[in-house]
Amino acid sequence: MSISIRQLRPTFAGEVSGVDISKPLDRADAAAIEAAIDTYAVLVFRDQPLTDEQQIAFTLNFGELESYKTAGHIRRREEHRLGPGIADFSNLDRHGKIMSTEDRVWFFKLADRLWHSDSSFRPAPAKYSLLSGRIIPSWGANTEFADMRAAYDALDQRTKAEVAELICEHSLIYSREAIGFVDLTAEEITAFAPVRHPLVRRHPVTGRLSLFLSAHAGAIVGWGP
Repeated sequence: MSISIRQLRPTFAGEVSGVDISKPLDRADAAAIEAAIDTYAVLVFRDQPLTDEQQIAFTLNFGELESYKTAGHIRRREEHRLGPGIADFSNLDRHGKIMSTEDRVWFFKLADRLWHSDSSFRPAPAKYSLLSGRIIPSWGANTEFADMRAAYDALDQRTKAEVAELICEHSLIYSREAIGFVDLTAEEITAFAPVRHPLVRRHPVTGRLSLFLSAHAGAIVGWGP
């Protein structure tokens, strides 16, 4: 059975079938999936449970794992529940227990609920994010996506001209302040120093323009607050 994709929304998102991503992909299947990402922006692979190792192996079909010396979180390595190469977006501690609302890490992670673009606070944002749902709540807690290409397309010409050359500052400091988390150490403030990215980005393959805005974007260079 060959890979097929069913579009889920009018402007983006596709559901993929005809491939088992827990197994090694051949070059043609990997290329088909990458081409589909360019077209649909978000791909859904249903009912495909993965181990950490299988998820990393699938990821490596599309590039190297994101790796930075500076932190992207306040959780210390010895507190991590998962192994290297996998980020933990759950509300569980390293023992698999629900985090206390008094936990500093829990408060920090609340900002993950805000609309954001993964790793936009990095000097070079990740090309893709791969989210694996391991334990699914019985209700609520859906992960939602916004098509920022469609958002750009919907702007009037005057606004498109106004935002064309703007530069945004992105930082975890901005997104955490938005939910009231200001208890950062001097070391964390240094690690989360703002980086600059164009507000409008052009896709290198399709040429489509999109808005690069998120909870991490807290300032526009040359503009007041």
